Order: sequence, then C-alpha cells, then structure tokens
Amino acid sequence: MSTRTESLSAPPPPATMAWVLDELPKLPGLKAQVRQNMSSSIRRLCAVIERSPEGVQADLRSLERLFERASPGALGLSPARWRNIKSDVRRAVKLCRKVQPAPDARVPLSDHWAALCGLGESPTERAMLRRFGRYCCARQIAPSQVTDRVMEDYARYLDEQVLSKAPERIRDDSVRSWNRRIAGDDFVRLTPVDRSRAYTLKWSDLPTSLKEDVDAWHKACLKPDPFDPDAPPPVRQSTIDERDRKVRRLATAVVRQGVPAEELTGLRALFTPERVKLALTFFLERNGGETSTQARLMAELSVTVAKHRLKLDDEEVREIKGWAKRLHRPQKDLTRKNKERLRQFRNRKVLRALYTLPERILARESRKPPDSRSALRVQMALAIAILTVAPMRIGNLRSLDRDRHFVHAFSDKDPVLQIGIDARDVKNGVDLFFAVSDHVKDLLEIYMTEYQPLLANGHPSTLLFPGRSGAPKAANTLRRNICGMIWRELGLHVHTHMFRHLAAHVFLKRHPGHYEEVRRILHHKNIQTTLNSYAGLEADAALARYDEIVLGLRKGPS
Repeated sequence: MSTRTESLSAPPPPATMAWVLDELPKLPGLKAQVRQNMSSSIRRLCAVIERSPEGVQADLRSLERLFERASPGALGLSPARWRNIKSDVRRAVKLCRKVQPAPDARVPLSDHWAALCGLGESPTERAMLRRFGRYCCARQIAPSQVTDRVMEDYARYLDEQVLSKAPERIRDDSVRSWNRRIAGDDFVRLTPVDRSRAYTLKWSDLPTSLKEDVDAWHKACLKPDPFDPDAPPPVRQSTIDERDRKVRRLATAVVRQGVPAEELTGLRALFTPERVKLALTFFLERNGGETSTQARLMAELSVTVAKHRLKLDDEEVREIKGWAKRLHRPQKDLTRKNKERLRQFRNRKVLRALYTLPERILARESRKPPDSRSALRVQMALAIAILTVAPMRIGNLRSLDRDRHFVHAFSDKDPVLQIGIDARDVKNGVDLFFAVSDHVKDLLEIYMTEYQPLLANGHPSTLLFPGRSGAPKAANTLRRNICGMIWRELGLHVHTHMFRHLAAHVFLKRHPGHYEEVRRILHHKNIQTTLNSYAGLEADAALARYDEIVLGLRKGPS
C-alpha cells in the first residue's frame, strides 16, 4: 500500500526593490530615460539607508517609514534631489505592483455634501471636510449614512491607499469638525477616540491638605533657614516646579492603584513604603514591566522626601533606597539612536555643510527686505551657529540675553566675546563659559539690529529668542524650529542635544583619549559622566583602525 504525501506550496516571497529593478525593463510604454531615472533613484535610496535592493521590501507603507528615518544629507543629497528620489521610487513600485490611484482625488461633491462642507469655520476645516466628502461621494455614501464605521474605513483608506503620514490625526480632526459643525437632529454624532496617555490628576482632584504640605516643603527648600542644622540645601525654582509635578504624578499612581484620593492627606500619608511600592508598580506596568526613567526618578524623589522631609525610620528609608538602586540603569554609552544620528557625520563635507549653514542662510536672507519670515530663519541660523561653538542645553539656549550673558573677556574694549551663564541657571550647577567666534559675533550683531525687533511682538527685549509674550521662546518650539531648519536645508536628522554629542565626537576623533578637554567643553561636573557617555565613540574608532590593520596584513607587503 502506497501513500502519497501532499506537498504544501510555500507562500511566495515578498517583493523587494531588486524585483522592481528586474521588472522595470519589462514595463511597456516607458521612455528609456524614465526607466533609468527610476533605477538610479532606487539604488540611491538603498545607498542612503545602507541596504541592498534585496533587503528592501517593495511595499509603499514600508517605504514611507524608511523615507522618514533616512538622512539623505549624509550623502550630500539636496532636498530637491531627495524629493525626486522619493517620487521616482513610489512611481516605480506602483507601476510594477499595479497599484491603483486613490479614487476620490477628483470626485466632485454632491450639492448636499458641498453645502455641509461649506459650514467649516476656517479654510483648513472646510478643506478637511471636503476631503472626507469626496471619499464618501466616491462610495455613494450620503451624509445621513455617515457612522463611526465609515470614519474608521476612511482612516484605513488614508493609511493604506493615500499613504498619509497621520491618518489617525486626520480622522480625529474630521470627527471633531463633523460633531462641531454638522452633527445634530439629521446627522449622527460620531464617537471621538481618546488617544491620550495622560493619566495625571489635577491638584483640585486631590486633598487640599496634601497640596498645602507640598507647598510648605517647597518653601523650606527655596529659602532654608541658615541657622537650622537640619534645613535642606537650597534648590532652584525649576527644581521646585519639577518636584511639584512628580509628587502629583506619584499621588495619581497611588490613586490609580486603588487607594482613595481622600486618604492622601499629606506627604506622610503618601510616602509610606507600601504606597511608594504601589506607585512604582504602576509606572513599571505602564512601561510593559520594564524599568524606566520615570520609575527611577519617582524612586529617587521618594528617597529624598522620606529621608530629608519626613525623616522616616532608617529601615523604611533603606527599603525605598533599595528599590531606587534596583530601578537605576546607569548609562554606559550613547543610545543606539544617537549613534545612528552621529553616523551622518562620517563625511567631512557633511560636517562642513552643518557648520557653514548659518552663513549661507544669512547671505540668502540679506538679499531681500527683512520681514517676520526672514527674521525667523536668521534666528534659527544664529541658534545653530551658537550651538556649534557653545554646545549648551536647550534650556540655557532659549534664555540667552544679549546684555546678561554676552560679556567681553577682560574689558569692553577687548575684542574677545564670551557667553557666561551663572551656575544657578544651569542644570548641573556648573558655570558655563564659551568663547564666541568672530563669525558668530557678526551674525549676532546683525540679527539683534535688523531681525530681532521683528520677532519681539512689540515687547522691547534683549532676549535672543523672544516669544510672542516677551518671555523666552518655549523650549519645544525652539527645538522644533532648529531641527526643522536643518532637515529642510541639509536633509539631516539632528536634535538640539546632538550638538553636544557632536562636539565630543569631533574632538575625540582629532584627539583620542582627551576626555578632560571634552568634560570642559561640555561643562560636565564629573569626568565619569563624560566617560560613560563618550568612551564608546573611541571604541568604534579603534575597531575601525583594527580592521584597517587586519586588511593590511591580509594584503601582505606592498
């Protein structure tokens, strides 16, 4: 008796960009130059992301994620050239995979939909409603038939066919506009999706006595009694603000774990070992069971309050200290993401492009009359120029004042200009001093004379980066503006703290082992901080030199 074994056919392998390169010559109706441009763009993309065509899937959604993470400026590609590459790659994949274009792009609105879309308050809102209306008209969905299911299908369509960068955000904005302008007696009200991970209670949701106890602690830390031997060391207002937020978060975590809020009558009721453990468990579960920076900071805050404010028993303090120690993961090296960002600067041309970017921006903007837009560009040029010679933290950068922080080294007649920031305003309590190069000084004077008044919004100010209210510009806004300028001009992913890593990288590459100089450049308080962060940079360089030695030995004597 013979048995026959049924062979199971394996699923076909996913299409890759190598397959697209093979398919392009087979497509009818394409000019030779168009095929050549597409092939060149595919190979250029693979060079930018450092993968072979066989290792890149020919999937539009995957490609969009690669486009977002890529740094074309590392290979000297201009923004215009990068746009052309992305367009060619998308078109090649669509042609080879026979992807149909989105059907609603040019579908006219029905009279009913046109009237409803015109209810939008702003041009942006009306355009968003028209986009949703065309989607519905292409599928013959009347306004009275719009439901939550229709809106979810719309979000899926934006994600899979239109390849929108933010389909969920567009869906949420469309729901809000629909509910605000259209929903009523004749049309259903759509259900908004709560995507917020916010969990923190307000102080008004917690007992007043807890807030009063916290404020008393803050007051004692801000202005300690110099004659009290048990008085805490003085701290800055920024530290007080951060502690206030942490206490509120920790109280919220205890409440989320089932403890009634009214039981948290003061710091002594909140910072018991049992309730601290409950809060830390909440933060660990929120991070998938893994330790996090937030959990570590909450444990360290608990130690501070238990030991110095509440003066709990030594055994209780020792128990909380043990949790803080086990939650702490000391930094041994730069993160993988920061290492990848530093790899963009392997080429000296890329470094030179970043360091000379401020002068190019000023030269371009000075050829036209100053206005608010050109002033903002020159402001970002000044921020980049300062960070290249004075790699400081964003909190200090945003607060720079022409009169307070820029001083001549020895006298007003001395040509050497320095940036000086008092230790009280610095995160680690170390005085900052940076020499200002001539090109930065010239840019500073031009900016403060011609462009800064256009950004002060009528508030006379000597701040370098004023906001609309006259106070320093928000850190997130300044950070976003700087990063956006570098991406648009150079095609590089650079965050503001990267300038500190880049300063260490450039210096150690030229002077291996000189960590004390790096510590002075970055104004670290402890040399161990410098070693923990940047010793790995030299390890990579040492491995590269070792590879060169091995290759030389393999080739033999020349």
